[in-house]
Amino acid sequence: MKFFGLLGGFELTKDKVMASISVLSIVALCSLSGIGISALLEADAAAERNKREQAVADLIDETSSTEESTNPDETEPTDTEPTETVATTESSVTDITTETSDTSAAETTKETVGERSFKAAVYATKVVNLRKGPGTEYEVIRQLRRGDRIDVIAVTTNGWYKTYKGNYISIEFTQTDPIATNTPTPKPTKKPTKA
Repeated sequence: MKFFGLLGGFELTKDKVMASISVLSIVALCSLSGIGISALLEADAAAERNKREQAVADLIDETSSTEESTNPDETEPTDTEPTETVATTESSVTDITTETSDTSAAETTKETVGERSFKAAVYATKVVNLRKGPGTEYEVIRQLRRGDRIDVIAVTTNGWYKTYKGNYISIEFTQTDPIATNTPTPKPTKKPTKA
């Protein structure tokens, strides 16, 4: 089998060169536009993130100065409940600023959620959602089954545990004691009888 005329289609002509240059120009222009838009979006996101971090830092400063002025010798009591799943409890407080938007009013409101260190192992009491933030308005990461163990590092003021990976689970659907799950017992297999 011979391929006659195969190379004839690759002859360079002025029209083919101009068409190739036009296509390459359009591709380069689209690439540069994409890079520019991406850079603008990243800069916008960084500016918004910096604003949030500054607001949190300001709230922390206000909170710490208010606590120091009321009674500098007063310390927050620690959790002394005897349980072996609780490793440590600290009284440090950090703030998480969350934003929720009202679509009808198109305005953004900020809610500050306090958080204190609380290291423990808790267990899901039923099928429960693991979320990106401390509230039901946050995206669901995955579902946990009844009896699943969750290692937590903090507790929020609005009733959520923070996990080691930075996700959140509602305190309402957890307990500190392990849950006995019903594991199905295998059915005995019948041995074939010899005939």
